[in-house]
Parts: sequence; structure tokens; C-alpha cells
Amino acid sequence: MDTVVNISLCFLICITYVAFGQNTGTKPLSVHVLDTTFGGNAPNMTCKLFKKRSSPLHNEKFDLIATAVTDSDGRINTFLSIENYQFGIYRLWFGVRDYYYSHGISTFYPQTQITFKNIDGSAYHIPLIISPYAV
Repeated sequence: MDTVVNISLCFLICITYVAFGQNTGTKPLSVHVLDTTFGGNAPNMTCKLFKKRSSPLHNEKFDLIATAVTDSDGRINTFLSIENYQFGIYRLWFGVRDYYYSHGISTFYPQTQITFKNIDGSAYHIPLIISPYAV
């Protein structure tokens, strides 16, 4: 069974609040993954975006709504359109193990998840810094 790492937003990761109030742009959510092992961007990492079901009967159920791969700059700028970005709780999943295995490196963390809440429709940029034995 894979270990799941839920990141505390205090020191390990910074979620940047991009807009004040309603987002009027076309990119409501962006991601940037940086790899300290190579001292730069983390290209070709699979990321998945989930949205929590709003029904109280499905308290901890999340539905997959998008899958993307980081570009050569370690970024994903097109997870979903502004029309599909609704209020609610989202979870980003990062395929850390597969990324490092593709470089011939083993890792302690097979995956990393970040859960966040969209309460006002604002845009968010979520950077993640990784290494094989730290996130």
C-alpha cells in the first residue's frame, strides 16, 4: 500500500493567492513543481486534480476531474477552464514515485497530495518543492 503524504501548508508548501475576489482570467489554477535533486524544474510529472463530492453521504469522496503532466518548466497552466472551476474542496495528487523512477532514483514518498478549498472563485498558484526524501 502506498503511503500518502498530506502536506501542512505552514512551512513545506506555499499556496499563493493570485487574485483579490472573483477570478476573471482563464487560468484559475496553476502548478509549479521544483526538484532540489536536479536544482530546477520537474518536467514530465503526472498530476491529478480531484474535487470533493458535496453530498454529506460522501464525506471524504473525491472525483477525478483532470489529469495533466508538467511541461519542460515543471508547470501546469491548463488544469481546467474557468467555467469548470467551481467553489468547493479540491485535491492535487503528484506522482512523485513515477517521476523519480523515470530518472533511475528511488524515493521515500510515492505520492504527494495537497488539499485546498476554493471559497470565492479566485485563482491559485500552487508551487511544490520535492526531493527523493523530502517534500
